[in-house]
This record gives sequence, C-alpha cells and structure tokens, in this order.
Amino acid sequence: MSGWGGSAITLTPIGRVVREEKRLAPFGDAYSVYAYDEELRSREALIYIYAPYRGALLGLRPGMLVWILWYAHLSPRPRSLLVHPYGDPRRPLRGIFATRSPVRPNNIMLSLTRITRLVDCGFLVKGLDAVDGSPVIDVKPYSEGLDSPESVPG
Repeated sequence: MSGWGGSAITLTPIGRVVREEKRLAPFGDAYSVYAYDEELRSREALIYIYAPYRGALLGLRPGMLVWILWYAHLSPRPRSLLVHPYGDPRRPLRGIFATRSPVRPNNIMLSLTRITRLVDCGFLVKGLDAVDGSPVIDVKPYSEGLDSPESVPG
C-alpha cells in the first residue's frame, strides 16, 4: 500500500476466551504444543463478548461454523522469521508465513469453530485452540462461497 509506512495498528478486543481449564500451554517441544492444541480443540470454550458488542451476535445459532480471530497473548515474539516446522531441525527451514506456528510477528490466530450453544454473554464453541483469557478480535461466519477451497480462482 502506497504511503503505509508500517504505522502501528490499534485493535480493540471484542471479548475473551473463557475456559474452565486454567493450565497454560506448554512451550518447548512443538509436538507437545500441537497435542495440547488438539486437546483444547476437543473441549468447549466460551466466547465471552463484551457488553458493547453483544448486539452483533444477532443471527448466530447453534451448529453454525464461525471463524474466531484471536490474539495469542502468551506466545513469545519470533526470534527469526525462518523456522524448522515443529521445531525439528531435520525439517528444512521455512518462512514463518509458510507455517501455522503460533509464534508470529503479530500473533493473530484464526480458528474455525462450531457453535454449540448461545448464552446471554456470548456463545460456546468447539474447535478453538486458544487458552483461557485469550483476547477475541473478531467473529466471522464461515461461508461456503467465500471460504471453501473450490471458491478460490485458479
């Protein structure tokens, strides 16, 4: 973008992730981290929406697929933009943008989830790998026409 110049962007969380489990994600062995992520994805999480944004929940329903954009507030800043996938030095180096590593320049995450239940303060989902307290940046419905690989021009 012409004239952008890399200025800071300010985002305001619209809510936060609430989980009964308060254990923090392990850092270290990447295979352990991914196993922990799968454990989180299998459990329900509350997407607690702050009061000023609750009107935007109109139209959501149980069973609906939604993208949750969230901030990995516990992930460290990357030491390098090149990584060995899963932290395994036997794997060739890749640019961080070619991986799903949670350690990123801006730590913005994206999870496709399914709404299991609506509640007064938000909704519950399955499929989310965010930990308790993670800031929620946005919620977007999954769209067959926009999000399926078949809809991407070749």
